[in-house]
Amino acid sequence: MTDTEARTVLRAVAGYEWPVTAAETARMTGLSRQTTAGMMAELARQGLLSRARQESRSSYTVTETGRAELEQNKTTVLAVEVDDRLAAEVMAYLQSVNGVEMVYEHGNGCCCKNCPWRGNHG
Repeated sequence: MTDTEARTVLRAVAGYEWPVTAAETARMTGLSRQTTAGMMAELARQGLLSRARQESRSSYTVTETGRAELEQNKTTVLAVEVDDRLAAEVMAYLQSVNGVEMVYEHGNGCCCKNCPWRGNHG
């Protein structure tokens, strides 16, 4: 499970004011129930989710530690490599997607001293 996948599950659970099951979270995230159940169990072991058992089902809520994790990690930096002929079109599309904070061409205005790719670019 990547950090991004974990935060996706945390955000899905945090979006509800009541405890949710792995099946409900799977529907929200598009992941399989088995994958979601495993991820939620691991997040509970890490203290990011709280688990309550009701009969044969578990339900989860986000803990304060989980909320702090979400607050500290509001964005993810993605490196996207595209055919140069499509770069402008892809950039325009990404800029139109709700939730995308910033799109820029690496090397064009990128300050490699603070580069998220640690200056390793082609």
